[in-house]
Amino acid sequence: MIEFLGNYLHAVYVYLSNIILNTNLYEKIILVLPYLLFDFPLAAGIVLVLSLKVLFGLFERERREWTPPVSALITAYNEREAVKNSIESMLEQNYRGYLQVIVIVDGAKQNKETYEVARRYEGNYGNKEVLVIPKWERGGRASSLNLGLNFVKGEITLALDGDTSYDRDMIKNAVSHFSDEKLVALSGNLRIRNWNKTLVTKFQAIEYAISIYMAKQFLDALGLINNISGAFGIFKTDFLKGLGGWDAGTAEDLDLTLRLKKYRSLYPDIKLGFAHDAIGLTDGPETWRGILKQRKRWDGDLVYLYFKKHTWVLNPKIVGWKEALYTYYLVLVQNFAVPVFMILYYIKLFLRFSFIEVMAILTFIYLIYAFHTLFLMLFFVIFISERKRWDVKLLPYTLLYPVYGLILRFNALYAYIDEAFFDAHRRSSYVPPWVARKSKF
Repeated sequence: MIEFLGNYLHAVYVYLSNIILNTNLYEKIILVLPYLLFDFPLAAGIVLVLSLKVLFGLFERERREWTPPVSALITAYNEREAVKNSIESMLEQNYRGYLQVIVIVDGAKQNKETYEVARRYEGNYGNKEVLVIPKWERGGRASSLNLGLNFVKGEITLALDGDTSYDRDMIKNAVSHFSDEKLVALSGNLRIRNWNKTLVTKFQAIEYAISIYMAKQFLDALGLINNISGAFGIFKTDFLKGLGGWDAGTAEDLDLTLRLKKYRSLYPDIKLGFAHDAIGLTDGPETWRGILKQRKRWDGDLVYLYFKKHTWVLNPKIVGWKEALYTYYLVLVQNFAVPVFMILYYIKLFLRFSFIEVMAILTFIYLIYAFHTLFLMLFFVIFISERKRWDVKLLPYTLLYPVYGLILRFNALYAYIDEAFFDAHRRSSYVPPWVARKSKF
């Protein structure tokens, strides 16, 4: 073992020296092509945009003190006692306007505990009102939201998850973004509440900091918000009702976002945005099995929606060239081409080099990704984070993060294949089987 470790470290030293001093530019580029294709340009864009925002306040919307009536739809299924976190965080909001909290319990017959916990909070609390609606037979999240939408009184509607809690200034901050009258929907800012539970939740906390907190601010500045979060969506009520609410089936959040973009082809002035200062806290899966199952559903839904249900989203005549090019880049390059390239590249390495040499090469690639993540998280902690005491503790784990990223990329590739050839969305536990079977696509 000691001899192998010595040979490995020597191979790393020799290989790194060779890469830096002797290899030609073409070989160096091929070695880090996946990084150059996606991670580097995105990281550079994020840092540039957020630096301009931090230094000069650019891309910040005008705000006004505005307190319209707000309705919060909280969908609950099997949260049990945990549903109280979401309800209590609504009652603790420092919002001065009227707040209607509507809790829809899906499958209340089977989930009596969740229903009974929610019922404890029903009633009036000054300018706040809690209404609990039991949906006795389970129909899925979309049907719960649509049922709740019938009872909405507010000008602004929030679609929230029953296991997610929210900072006390969330509604005040979210509503203030609607000073821009062209804005019709916002994605809220999500963090991992149980970040300190396991290694997997620490990785998710890093991922959310980079891919939501930072990346969505970058996409917002470019007018390219890719998804209004299902756990935390904020909408103008009239617009949401005019759109017909949510469509049945899986991935109702991305489905609604794509329909909003199609509507924008008729009314190009409407905007989708990101409320970086409206923060929600959600529990991420704590095991590898849990995270892989969750992401398989999420990634498979991309294929289902982009290539089966909403193929028009790839048509620049409908969504515009900027949106179409970003979609090509996001779906075809990042999510499909990069994992395929990596598999072929690894096969080539093992056919061409010895095991020790392959390990040395992979160490070089690993270090690039590790320091890339460390740099982004340092930037986040210093300039962006509102919970620096949390986030500074995540910095050491950035050096392990590439393992998590690689596993998720290959898991995504498996999800794409399963959905493309075997209609995985019809087997999803996210919606009842009878709902999935009735889906047209």
